[in-house]
Amino acid sequence: MNDYQSLLNFFNLSNGLIAFASRPGMGKTSLTLVLANQLAKGKRVLFISYQEEKAFLKKQLINLNGSISDNLIINDSFRYYHWDYGKCLAELIEETQAATVIIDDMEALVYDPENPEGNVPLNDGLLKQLSIVSKVKVQIIINLPLSIWVEQRGGDCRPSYRDLRWSRACGEFCNQIFFLYRPSHYGITHDADGRSIKHQIEILRMKDDMSDRNSFFINDSFLSAITTYP
Repeated sequence: MNDYQSLLNFFNLSNGLIAFASRPGMGKTSLTLVLANQLAKGKRVLFISYQEEKAFLKKQLINLNGSISDNLIINDSFRYYHWDYGKCLAELIEETQAATVIIDDMEALVYDPENPEGNVPLNDGLLKQLSIVSKVKVQIIINLPLSIWVEQRGGDCRPSYRDLRWSRACGEFCNQIFFLYRPSHYGITHDADGRSIKHQIEILRMKDDMSDRNSFFINDSFLSAITTYP
C-alpha cells in the first residue's frame, strides 16, 4: 500500500463539511493540495486558493506528484462578500460539476489586520453557509487557522481543541476535524525516548464519529516539494 492510500484510509473522509487546522508553517496547504490531486483520480475536485497563484500551485504539484489529474480544477480568483459566499460557491460548483471542494484558506478570505484572531460571529455565519452547501451539493474541505495561544502557552506547543477559536461553530457544522502538528517548527527534534522526530508531521483526528484512530504520522519529505518551512 502506498503512502497516499494509507493517508486516505486514515482520513476516511465523510460527506459534508471537513476541517483541517493548524498554526502557520505546519503544511496544511501542501497536504490538502496533495489530497485534492489524489481524490481527483476518481472524481472532479475544485481547489480554491486564497494564498497562492494557480500557476505556482500547478508547478509545485507537478514537482511532487509528477502530474496533475485532469479532474483537478485550481481556482485562485473566487472572491465574494461573506453574506453571499454560499450562494456564489454553489453556482461555481454547478458550473464546474465538482464533487469535492477544498478551500485554502478561510483565514485569508476574511482576514482583518486589526483583528488577527478573526471575527467569530462572521466566521460562524460563513461556516453555516458552507455546511448548507455541503449537505445539498458536495463534500467541502476547509483549511482553518489555530489560535496564537498555541505558542503563547509554551511547552511543546501541541494544539488542543480549544485552540480552534476561529469559529465557535466548527464542532457543530464540521463532521470531521483534523489538526497538523510539526514539533521541529518549535525546535523539538527528539521525543521523550530520544528518537528523532525532526522530520515528523503528526495529523491529529480531533472530531470524527467514524474512527477511533487518533493520529497518523508522515515524514515532511512527503510534502517537501510544496511546503516552505521557516
